[in-house]
Amino acid sequence: MTISIVPLIPGKSLAAQVHGADLLRGLSDTDFSSVAAALDVYPVLVFRGQQSSNGHLVGEEEQLRFARQFGPLDHAYLPKSAIREGAKSAHYGEVSNIGENGEVWSENDRRRWFLMANYFWHSDTSYKTIPTWVTILSAHEVPPVDGHTQFADMRAAWNSLPQELRTLIEPLTAEHSVFHSRGLTGFTDFSAEDRAAAPPAIQPLVRTNPRTAGKSLYLSAHASHIVGWPAEKGQRLLHDLTERATTPDNVYSHDWKVGDVVVWDNSTTMHRATAYDEFRYRRVLKRTSVNEKLPVSMSDVSR
Repeated sequence: MTISIVPLIPGKSLAAQVHGADLLRGLSDTDFSSVAAALDVYPVLVFRGQQSSNGHLVGEEEQLRFARQFGPLDHAYLPKSAIREGAKSAHYGEVSNIGENGEVWSENDRRRWFLMANYFWHSDTSYKTIPTWVTILSAHEVPPVDGHTQFADMRAAWNSLPQELRTLIEPLTAEHSVFHSRGLTGFTDFSAEDRAAAPPAIQPLVRTNPRTAGKSLYLSAHASHIVGWPAEKGQRLLHDLTERATTPDNVYSHDWKVGDVVVWDNSTTMHRATAYDEFRYRRVLKRTSVNEKLPVSMSDVSR
């Protein structure tokens, strides 16, 4: 079956559904090339119904195989005390509300508090010098209501800015830290070893896509301040830009179904989780990510 790409929002190039792809069997080089090309046009790609007739879902082997077609695998930072015991792979993680006992987590679960920052708009691992480029999530268990993931188009956000503001922000950089985003939720319980394992990174406020030459804002809840600016002034600018970037007409909200696989480009989007009844319903998404091949300060050089 031929790969086809169908936009999910009429008139906008933020999200599209991919038809004709079977991630359980794997993509040929030709089909993957079609998907990779589509990602530069639609930075959020949705693969529905990735489930066999006997109920088999995209698992670790299939997901890692797909991810490796994009490039070198990456992993998000987790403090040692928040990593699930028995995790098989650093590259195949779990975004879920299930505790070590296999039941829905408790209110005071340390992993829950660490992951609460996912409700803020962010770009994955922007706190790393070489951050995540592509993130892949596959849905294994989802709540019957709510628990969506929302995406904002940072290319459109840049294009919507008045020229005077573009001129002001284009040369600016911001410091990004995983401990800043966690601190926004009141989670500050990190050891010196934890902090040493994830030093902050300096990122440009505006990025250029090396394949399309298009520009986009690069924002994230991990960004604590503008380098060289007074802290309060920089925080106001970051807040203002985030508000401009996440207006309802610039956002796609994905309603998860079991068997969904969603792929997105972190260099041209921000995303966030939305709330659901986390103490009643199970939600299990499997995560794999691919890192940039170069620091984003060198993003004008081809990957």
